[in-house]
Amino acid sequence: MPAESPKAILLLAQHDASRMDALRTALQDHYTLLFAATGEMALAFAHDDLAPALILLPAALPDMAGTEACRRLKADSRTRDIPVVFVAAGEEIDDEGCLAAGAADCLPGPLRPALLRVRVAAQLALADQEHHMAELVRKRTQDLEESRLQLMRRLGRAAEWHANPEGDTADHAGALTLLLARAAGLDEDAAQNLSLAALLRDVGKIGVPDSILYKTEALTLDDWELMRCHPLIGAQIIGRHPHPLMTTARLVALTHHEHWDGLGYPQGLAGEAIPLEGRIVAIADTFCAIISPRSYRAARSPAQAVALIQERAGSYYDPDLTRHLTALLPEIEALLARPAAP
Repeated sequence: MPAESPKAILLLAQHDASRMDALRTALQDHYTLLFAATGEMALAFAHDDLAPALILLPAALPDMAGTEACRRLKADSRTRDIPVVFVAAGEEIDDEGCLAAGAADCLPGPLRPALLRVRVAAQLALADQEHHMAELVRKRTQDLEESRLQLMRRLGRAAEWHANPEGDTADHAGALTLLLARAAGLDEDAAQNLSLAALLRDVGKIGVPDSILYKTEALTLDDWELMRCHPLIGAQIIGRHPHPLMTTARLVALTHHEHWDGLGYPQGLAGEAIPLEGRIVAIADTFCAIISPRSYRAARSPAQAVALIQERAGSYYDPDLTRHLTALLPEIEALLARPAAP
């Protein structure tokens, strides 16, 4: 025989003993009841681990008006979703005032037990439905977020593969960016955003001729003119969008080839005029390029990559960030030893 579902918990706030007894008699066979004789006691119960599913309030309690208790419940993120029903036993209730304070329902006197039970059950069912809908929205939002992240990863891999079919470092660039961003003091949301934005850093290489991307000999001056256009092309592809991730992705695509000494491209920014996001991804991008095989050389080790980047600290790269990179080498080596994400 299946176990019975636990009874919903109701909190009855009432200082008058006879009215409390009337409420108890009407509801005790259907719900688990908690009792509070004052407003402060009711608020304390509402914050308890066994929070009530619904609260019944009178017009007035010894220490505060019922509407004041209701307003405080609705102002608190921990209790704002608990439905509140005002119940009149003998006193007058200001329906408009109660509803304005956030009440879900108001029952005028005299107390009618059957009607009370129906109205309570209706509010509990409505609260369950709202909770269910909120959960569906949360799950759908989570699914959309995951789809968006997967799309970003795959676009990043496509751009990476187009630029360098011999090595797929898109995921490594994102993971290294995350480590550097945390070390540089970015908050977790900003660090996660930047790690994803880094995946699209070279999307602009789609606009660079293959004859230049795959060239095995040194690039000519004309070749470099075209190659140096890819940050601008990437920024145009990503476009302008108010979402923080897309804003960061555009910023990264545009600035990750700027150099600390001002001799980078496309804008010739120098020092801290280069956005921190661009400075971080510049190091992650170079690191991944060094450890990736090329048609003209073999892949190098993480330690060699760090050493080469350190040699250019203060010219190409932010000196503080290169120090963070050196300190992170053991974590980076462990990261690279893990299987790539699917």
